Amino acid sequence: MSTATQRHLPALPTPVFHNSAAGPYMSVHPRGLRHKPARTNLSRSKLSVSRDSTSAEVRYDQVQEPRMTLERVRPVVPSNRPTVVGLALRSSTSAEERHKQLPEIPTAPRRTSPAAPSNRPIAVLLDARPESSTSGESTSAEDPDQVPELGMAPTRGRPAGPSRAPTAVVLAFRQLGFNVMIASSIAGEGEGIERMRAGAQYHISVHMNCFCPSSFVTVVRRGAADGELVGSFEMGISTQRATVNMYGVDKHLDTVLSREGKKAADRIWQWNWGDVPQHSICWHRESPVRYCYFMGTDGRPNGPMAAAFTCSSSIVGPDGMSPQPASLKVYPHGLRALDHIVVSALLVERKRLTPSLMGFHSIFN
Repeated sequence: MSTATQRHLPALPTPVFHNSAAGPYMSVHPRGLRHKPARTNLSRSKLSVSRDSTSAEVRYDQVQEPRMTLERVRPVVPSNRPTVVGLALRSSTSAEERHKQLPEIPTAPRRTSPAAPSNRPIAVLLDARPESSTSGESTSAEDPDQVPELGMAPTRGRPAGPSRAPTAVVLAFRQLGFNVMIASSIAGEGEGIERMRAGAQYHISVHMNCFCPSSFVTVVRRGAADGELVGSFEMGISTQRATVNMYGVDKHLDTVLSREGKKAADRIWQWNWGDVPQHSICWHRESPVRYCYFMGTDGRPNGPMAAAFTCSSSIVGPDGMSPQPASLKVYPHGLRALDHIVVSALLVERKRLTPSLMGFHSIFN
């Protein structure tokens, strides 16, 4: 056998010859062995040699190794584009249950400029925006709590102008005739009657009860003699109980105005009109200055001062007017009850100047 032929043939085990003399497993062909290339037929279980190539029959048990399958893997091409890694968290709940558990947030897609068509995925940004106000009111100043949108410059509104805080109102009481008095906000010396009438805020007049000439009715109107009726009260020497009227509602005076304290320094006049808290006020002290407060549930002054009434001087000048007229200063805290403060101030001053029970003997001097 040539050397080239031996290279292509697999390594074979030593053949077993069957011969009766040698044993049951040996046999010799009469022609003998031939030295020529043998043709082989390989199978999974045995190896056989044809009779044409050799006189011996060779059997070979071959163990087959397990086959391994190699799959073709797509080569990874390096790229400069960033890689997006997505992580998904899986839970036992279904997608519909998770969708029901999530709160609904009103979202609106952000407007983007039109771009050329591309095969790359487009990311859509969603931002939550609060519902717009339906009242239609616009604020002039920028809201400091409003957060601008991402990528948008903060909006700047017009700067708010200086707000005018309410100031105290000072009313000066000037008598214009024998039965007319005006509470005007214009103060100063040498004022003319026409100027006082133009700046008047309350017109106060006194009328006699024709059936009881010793009883008089004080009427308070807004602005002028024919203005809106603010209130009125009737007091005097009469067998009838004193009455007071506010905006057309009549009540007995002793159910609205009461007094506590005997000494002038501790005396408190309580004005309580109905169940409205802003109509419940009290006057503390007597003369020369009387202070007004809103009344608490215990009937005592509560909160900051609402007004201050300065009594007029008892001296009358040559023109028949007092050089120091009575004045009423109402602070911003008390402007909400201005009408009640004016009417109650007139009533308390009338009570102060009325003789007491011990002085009835000097009523008719």
